[in-house]
Amino acid sequence: MSIRAFALGLLVLPALAPAHHGRFFLLTTSFDMGHPGQHLWLMDAASLRFNQRFSTELSPGYYMALGNDSRAGLELHLHFGKEGSDPLQFEAVGAEYRHLLGKHNGWGHAVGLEYEGARSGAEEPSNVSARYIVGTVSGSYMFMANIIASRPVSGADKDTVLSYSAGIGKRMSDHVSWGLEVAGGFKKTDAQEAIPELIFATKGGGLFKAGIGVAMNAYGPDVTYRFGYVGHLR
Repeated sequence: MSIRAFALGLLVLPALAPAHHGRFFLLTTSFDMGHPGQHLWLMDAASLRFNQRFSTELSPGYYMALGNDSRAGLELHLHFGKEGSDPLQFEAVGAEYRHLLGKHNGWGHAVGLEYEGARSGAEEPSNVSARYIVGTVSGSYMFMANIIASRPVSGADKDTVLSYSAGIGKRMSDHVSWGLEVAGGFKKTDAQEAIPELIFATKGGGLFKAGIGVAMNAYGPDVTYRFGYVGHLR
């Protein structure tokens, strides 16, 4: 199973959904759109072992806050993947627009709409995804959850698939936090993954994230190694 096929089955997002570059978490996206004029560069990497084979993916991206009211943002990203000893190759390009709906009783609500265009001959088709984001921050704790609906726009299969991801995190100091994420689908046959992770804040305000997940699927338990970085361009 390729890393893109896994991500579609587990997260209903080609590649990392990563979504998918969560600002605080590895996978789960936050309702926080950033401050006006903010520009970030993003990098996600994952190595997934499924059915005794390793697949690897790199996903560089760019995020910018839109407008003067901190209510919208745009993310652009690329996906590069490889299986086993095969060379790394370009897989897809994507763009996601996110909009903060509002905050009520300490909970933030946002939505996202994403399109990913796959390269010609790619294993997975181009697709469109809609995301609902809800979360809260209380003291040193943070909770975020996403519900994602994804539908291919090319190929014979046009079924809409639902999935989720959720994360809880705690700031332990100015530079170190821990997190725990879960992600998967709503069908009994869908894979489910749990990812404990550590988040390190750099002196320049960047975030380095690392986690080792265990995914349960039809083949049994498999291991995922995930890394991410968020850096400030402005």
